[in-house]
This record gives sequence, C-alpha cells and structure tokens, in this order.
Amino acid sequence: MNGTPHTMIEITGLTKAFGSYTAIDALSLKIAKGEFFALLGASGSGKTTLLRLVGGFEFPEAGQIVIDGQDVTGLRPNQRPTNTVFQSYALFPHLTLAENVGYGLLNLRLPRTELAARVEDALARVRLSGFGGRFPHMVSGGQRQRVALARALICKPKVLLLDEPLGALDKRLREEMHLELREIQRAAGITFVLVTHDQEEAMSLADRIAIMARGRLLQVDTPRGLYEAPKSREVAEFISNVNLLDGTCLGHVGREVRISVAGIGDIRLGSDAAAMTAGAKVTLAIRPEKLRFVTAADAGENRLTGTLRAVTYAGDRNHAIVDVPGLARPVLVTTPNRDRLLSEPQTPGAAVTVTWDSTAAALLTD
Repeated sequence: MNGTPHTMIEITGLTKAFGSYTAIDALSLKIAKGEFFALLGASGSGKTTLLRLVGGFEFPEAGQIVIDGQDVTGLRPNQRPTNTVFQSYALFPHLTLAENVGYGLLNLRLPRTELAARVEDALARVRLSGFGGRFPHMVSGGQRQRVALARALICKPKVLLLDEPLGALDKRLREEMHLELREIQRAAGITFVLVTHDQEEAMSLADRIAIMARGRLLQVDTPRGLYEAPKSREVAEFISNVNLLDGTCLGHVGREVRISVAGIGDIRLGSDAAAMTAGAKVTLAIRPEKLRFVTAADAGENRLTGTLRAVTYAGDRNHAIVDVPGLARPVLVTTPNRDRLLSEPQTPGAAVTVTWDSTAAALLTD
C-alpha cells in the first residue's frame, strides 16, 4: 500500500471481560482499507473475542470500534458494514450453491435477472462458475469454503471477518486455499481480518499480523518483520523455532558489537547494535536456517562447537539438534536438502562446528 493508507478499522481502548476473566485488555489497533490483516495467537489469547467484538457478536465494557469513520461499538451485526465467514461454512444443505450464495440478497427484493447475475458473478469470483445448480454435499470441502466466501462477498461488505475459515480442511487443501483466498481478497479489494492459530497460514496470507496473548497485542508487524525482527522472547518463540542466546555486550567494534555468550564465547552482532552499551545484558534470537555446519577451519567469527544429538529428515530440509556445553537449551540447525545424499553430519555423538553471519541474529528488546 502506497502513501498513507485510509484507516478502515480503528479500535481504541477496547476491553471485554467474562466475569472475572479479562479477554481483551484496553486494546488499541488500526487496520487499513484493503489490508489483509491476521490475528494470531494461542488458544485463550483473545483473538476470536476481538473478531466477535468487531463483528458485533459481543459488546465491550469499554472502548470504541470505528469502521470507515462510523462508530459501530453498540450496533448489532446486521447493522455493521461487515460479514463473517465461519469455520463451519454454515451452508443450507437443501439449497443449491447458487441459492446459498444469493440468500443474503433476498431481503433486497432484486429482479430475478439481477439476482441471478450477481450470484453468477460471485461464483465466478471464487472460481465456481457452472457449479450453481449443485448442492453442498456434491462438492468438496474446499469448494464449500469458497461458496461461503462468495455468500459473504456478494453483500459487498467493507470488512470481511474470517474465523479460522480453513480449520476444517486437510493440510494440502488448506495450502491450496491460501493462494486462492489471497487472490480473492486482492480482486475484491475488501479489508480482510483473519483469526488463526496457524502461524504458516498467517505468514502466507497477511499483509500484517498482530500477535496476541492475554488479551493484548505483543507485536503488530509484517510477516517478515515478525520473523526476522521479533521484539520479545515471547514473539520470537511463538513464530516458529528459534535459538535464544543470552549474553553481555562487551562494546563496539566498528559497526558491529561484540557480545560474550556463556558456552560459546565472544560473538559479533551486526544489526540492531547502535544503541547497545558495554555491560548491557542482551538476548539474541537466531533462526535455525541462519546457521550452517562447517569444518572448524572454515568457521567464521561467530561459531559454536557441540555434539550432534539427532538429525531429522523433513523432505526439503533437515532438522538437527546440537548439544553445546554451557547452554541450557540445545541449538537447532535447519539445512536445505539440495542433494539426494545428505552432506551434513548424521551420526549422533559426532563433534560438529556451526557458524552464522553477524547479521543473522535479531536483538530482542523485551
């Protein structure tokens, strides 16, 4: 999105409690027009409650929800410029796919030809042209999900809310739907807000992601920003596997910073280093794929030595676990499987050397 994007959803100081339990805690957030936004978190983080508040299925104790300049905080779902797609699809089994898609337009009393044209256009948008005469039991789970999307989009909402819409699909079908869902969103130009606990799903679909925990936002950023530059240990650990190294800043060396890490020795950090001072306690996050096995002679400035505990074959990559004396947790190393024969050490108990670039680590600030 170029320039300053128009704000479609603005949430200010939102609080929602269920008895003594605070599900949403004074939360504030802005979502841009046309943005694909994801709410990501573990069970109980508050992501679904937040989506229900935006959709009007729950009402807050405090705070405000504004959609496209309109205060909708106290409005019911049918009074808001939103529509919701649920995980269950909620299709009527006795209606055809076309009748399911057009159901939300019946109250408009459109001429039959206009209704049929809008239904066909909605089905075409989700690549289901020619399927209108079929019933839900006659199509696949992925196709039923697309019918639910078409039904939601036909009413032309300003915001489409998606409550784990792909959760009922198997892994392969979910991955296929990721691309289709993204293409549908771009073609429609509508703001999408997705709730999911699937990190890969959020990373592949969203323009920005909000990591939630305990009813609060831990970090809001692009998928790349969350993965490459997490701000806290909690975010770093939630977004895929990560190696966390605690150390002490020894001072600057040119544009880099030298850090002492127990069990490893001195290492250099080449990013996020400007504000660090000698003596400061720091935590570094290094993703497993940033590390690589080398011979001791080929190791760079940043290196560690340890004992290989195990290597797991995962098709396109290999996951290794390395025990390092002095570190409380083993080091994880992920290497691409470029050849049919693995080139990395595979014998448990073997001594190994691991290295990484000075720009591979992210400095955690919280």
